[in-house]
Amino acid sequence: MDEVAKASGKIYLIGAGPGDPKLLTIKAAEAIGASDVIVYDYLVNPEVLAHSRRNAEVIDAGKRAGQPSTSQAHIVQYKQEELRFSNAAVDIAGTLMLPTTKGPHPAVIFVPSSGVATRDSSRFLADLFARRGIAAFIYDKRGAGGSTGDWLQASFDDLAADSLAAIRVLKNRKDINPRQIGLRGQSQGARVAAITASRSKDIAFVILVAPGKLNPEQQELRRVEYEMRRDGFSEGDIREALMLMRMKFRFARTGNEWDEYKAAVEKARDMKWFSYALAPFSKDDPSFRFWRLVNDYEPVKAWEKVRPPVLAILGELDTNTPVSETAAIMKEALKQAGNKIFFIEVLPRAEHTLFVRQEKGGQWKWPRFANGYVEWQNNWLLQRVTLGK
Repeated sequence: MDEVAKASGKIYLIGAGPGDPKLLTIKAAEAIGASDVIVYDYLVNPEVLAHSRRNAEVIDAGKRAGQPSTSQAHIVQYKQEELRFSNAAVDIAGTLMLPTTKGPHPAVIFVPSSGVATRDSSRFLADLFARRGIAAFIYDKRGAGGSTGDWLQASFDDLAADSLAAIRVLKNRKDINPRQIGLRGQSQGARVAAITASRSKDIAFVILVAPGKLNPEQQELRRVEYEMRRDGFSEGDIREALMLMRMKFRFARTGNEWDEYKAAVEKARDMKWFSYALAPFSKDDPSFRFWRLVNDYEPVKAWEKVRPPVLAILGELDTNTPVSETAAIMKEALKQAGNKIFFIEVLPRAEHTLFVRQEKGGQWKWPRFANGYVEWQNNWLLQRVTLGK
């Protein structure tokens, strides 16, 4: 049975003082650093805000004499509630961002991506959706943040079961519309979201970002090949790295030929390309169990069972999957599922992360989201749901 717990929070009132950030008290700086949301006005020195956490939400209250002020409704567009729920022996921790408008609200569940994925990795888009009137639930993956368990010992089926448990939690809330609960997943999260959607009739829509048609082993081999070629390695080096990776996956799958794999690792450990292969030294390395659990997963089989409306977004320059082929295969798979409403969009110049890198002589320094990445998700979602008043 799912168990939900609500956590209380704290509000700190901090005076800006005479404006010199050096006069800020230690206690005030600690409070700023511990806060999830910071509301400030025009008089606060920007250096004071430097004490905030990197992932904190910082809101300009806009109070300045003689100029329009930010309305209270704009400042407080949603509230946050800590939720915990259980799936078998695993306890999952997350945050529900709930619009302040009258419910019940449509809701998006953000399915965690690969590795040690916490709720903060999804907070940017969750904040956007919540401000548009759509509840957003972000949670820590097994073994990350406040969640128990171990993602290295979880199959994609196990992770999909966590998402299904999250759906049940939201479905039973009076402030959530049970007929308008959907999923959003990126990369590995897109794999898990597709599995979840194929197994539940309670899902109203699915957003799949950077999905791939390859199984995990094929995807890793392709990724490393493209990255090494991009970084200037010779074709001989690339062949050796891929050979070692295939030996790694073979041992993970069968448990056989450890001595051969170990000898290959010792021979290659001083090579410049060795770090690309992500080759463990120990037979007991937990990554072997992880690969054994997920390597046989075929994404297309899940797509063939997804019936809710789907928005899929791919990056033109994604090296993890053959993009055009993936889009074509996904289209046919969704048709086979009897899916009547789906859009598959390929964003120009976007990588697997959906970031676009600076062109030579360009105007920005850091990678940025591809044009349309945020807008596609926001606009498509608003067409699928009914907002509270």
